[in-house]
Amino acid sequence: MEAGKVLQDFHQIKNAQFYADGTEGTGGSGTELSEVLETIDTSIYFETIKKQAIERFWDMFVVDYLISNNDRNNTNWGVISDGRAVKDLAPVFDNGGAFFNKRADLAFEKAMKDEKTLNEDVFQFYCVFKENGDRIKASEFIQSNTNKDCTSAVARVLGHLNLERIQEIFNSVPAYDEGLSVLSEDKKNYLLKVIKQKVELVLKASLN
Repeated sequence: MEAGKVLQDFHQIKNAQFYADGTEGTGGSGTELSEVLETIDTSIYFETIKKQAIERFWDMFVVDYLISNNDRNNTNWGVISDGRAVKDLAPVFDNGGAFFNKRADLAFEKAMKDEKTLNEDVFQFYCVFKENGDRIKASEFIQSNTNKDCTSAVARVLGHLNLERIQEIFNSVPAYDEGLSVLSEDKKNYLLKVIKQKVELVLKASLN
């Protein structure tokens, strides 16, 4: 990061927020969607970049669903400031919880032949953000089209998505390196299958 620039993550920003009901809400770590959106709408940190921040949040929401990232939290996105004023949005980082990172390689060989597992991985992904205290099932939320900013994000993500390039990236990763499993062929094939189904059955379907 450039000298003089600092990251202020969303946890820090939200922790200083008071809400319309006069309370501090669920604090910096809270992921209640209404509080997250109200923070972006009213916090001085987003005053000059509100439109970009809304787009970034919903792009992140859609991409986290696409890559099955269940470890998004308020410390791995935010803004860049110089200590006096916000200069830009920070890049989204720490996506290590994506792509079923804790699932054993053998499970992907079995999953390729198991429609139940595939269906669960496509439709039963719950993101970190919540409504009324419950984690949001991303596929249902996206397909509901109840939030126009989310729907716009779906269109943006699809506009940039290149499945062939994703496959090239997967194929460039070795199955093993120095005797350690990195990305098995079964996992590569399964991840691509899940992504394609999420694109066709959820993202594209939500725009029809």
